[in-house]
Amino acid sequence: LTIEGVRAVVDSGWARVPRFDPRTGLTRLATVRVSKAGAAQRAGRAGRLGPGVAWRLWTEATHRGLLAQPTPEIRAADLAALALQLARWGVRGDPAEALCWLDPPPAAALAQARALLADLGALDAGGRLTDVGQALSRLPLHPRLGRMVVGAGPLGLGDLAADVAALLGERDVLRDAPMSLRGALRSCDFTERVDALRELRARGRVHAGAGVIDRPALARVQRAAKQYRTFVARPPAPAPVSASASAVAAAAVPAAAAVPAATAAPAALSSDEAVGLLLAMAYPDRVARRRGSEDRFLLANGRGARLARGGGDLARHSLIVAASLEGGTGEAVIHLAAPIGEQTLRKQLTSRLTVRDEVRWEPREGQGGAVVAWREECFGEIVLARRPLSAPSDLALRAAILDGVRQLGVGALPWEDATREWQARVGALRGWLPDDGWPDVSDERLAATLDAWLAPWLHGVTRREHLARLDLAAALDALLDPRARRRLAEGAPTHVRVPSGASRRLAYAPGRPPVLAVKLQEMFGLADGPRVAWGRVPVTLELLSPAGRPLQVTQDLRSFWAHTYPEIRKELRGRYPRHPWPEDPWTAPPTARTKRR
Repeated sequence: LTIEGVRAVVDSGWARVPRFDPRTGLTRLATVRVSKAGAAQRAGRAGRLGPGVAWRLWTEATHRGLLAQPTPEIRAADLAALALQLARWGVRGDPAEALCWLDPPPAAALAQARALLADLGALDAGGRLTDVGQALSRLPLHPRLGRMVVGAGPLGLGDLAADVAALLGERDVLRDAPMSLRGALRSCDFTERVDALRELRARGRVHAGAGVIDRPALARVQRAAKQYRTFVARPPAPAPVSASASAVAAAAVPAAAAVPAATAAPAALSSDEAVGLLLAMAYPDRVARRRGSEDRFLLANGRGARLARGGGDLARHSLIVAASLEGGTGEAVIHLAAPIGEQTLRKQLTSRLTVRDEVRWEPREGQGGAVVAWREECFGEIVLARRPLSAPSDLALRAAILDGVRQLGVGALPWEDATREWQARVGALRGWLPDDGWPDVSDERLAATLDAWLAPWLHGVTRREHLARLDLAAALDALLDPRARRRLAEGAPTHVRVPSGASRRLAYAPGRPPVLAVKLQEMFGLADGPRVAWGRVPVTLELLSPAGRPLQVTQDLRSFWAHTYPEIRKELRGRYPRHPWPEDPWTAPPTARTKRR
């Protein structure tokens, strides 16, 4: 900009730029350090038509720390207004492909903006403008404020909406109390700001008792409210607006808006609830219901939040609307809110109410848990009403009980020795023969694939105690085809026959050879122990005393007879005289019996 006669520039080093405020969800002017390029541009305004000088009110060290270029606004700004205009122009896909940009809008920020517009009712499921969206696109307001202004007209709350919009768009009119005012915290109640503005308008001043009122900020809000009121009283014309209103307008284009004609205000709606209703129009995602302790709330978007210090009477209300919200990794903190009644929410925001059937697993202390089924009336993630669901679908019931099994763990299924043995045998073959296609039947894998193998067997199961009815052996066996079942019996038999003629059980464990516990006398004459997995894996022998106590664990039976047996014979023949202890175990008949008298 060249202005004749400018010979000097005094540069403070600061700039007022639009910045998105995540606490309010709106864009405001923020004071930030100028960039080096901005400072050079300012200096260039001096002496464009002749000699000139620029004074910079900062140090060389500060100058070296300045950004080389200002951050493009599109990378840091709220894109809701831009997304609204793109929809108005018919751009529903990737705008970088449809239009030319110096810096294309970030995809994540644009997606978030479109989600907000859909939540406000400005976009339909296909990304096209609705009637509400058409009205919002013609207002020089952030879509949140525009939605509130458009919705306020038919309710006769246009003037109040202008006040609320001005209070949201400007700096907070309440300041922290000085230390001398003990216990005087900045209130979180948004309606107190509205009351202060009304008192200023009615009396020309705010009562002296409000020692934390920021009067200059309140005066600016008064001027902005007057401007906002024109958007409700008559279709807005492309006329100049105040700096604060321009800040929230951002990318909007002033034009006549199709604001519906005003009707009577809702009957019996208090002033505080009217404020809450208007905030709910602008912030439907921030309607919150109290849960647990008085200062904890659940937001309609599903996130948890708590009131900041100074919440006061707001903690008594079951439903509030958060106008200023500070996020983080944990619970959000509500700095400004207003109460809203459930009936007001139901009557005035009916289109946002949804009915859903909730069928889920509910743990119960001392009872193990059960499936519960409800029909819920919801506002977002907030449940307003709930009644039992008489006939939930089998699919929903099955999904709920599967979730219950996941929570309880597969150990809660009716395992028996035989089913655990089956699991160990299949697991053993999978480890010994990795190329043979044996399934993974570990607890971890079974838990991860419950939908595939357990779901078909859950008909009629709705409580933990019902799990005892399951035929778990059949459900597990169904994981193998007929050929695999035959091979399981061949390669990992449950029993083997020993020289005494008896059939003895094998004990399997993943990663180890099976173990055969057998009395020493039953193995007389055998040089090599049994093998499984078609001869690939030797069985570990646990040779027992006549009393059933382990004497030796070995896979080399030949070496045992030659070197260890003689010592065992000397030690035990006197202790167990009724059992055979031949000097030559190779020729002695194997037996499980005692000597004949």
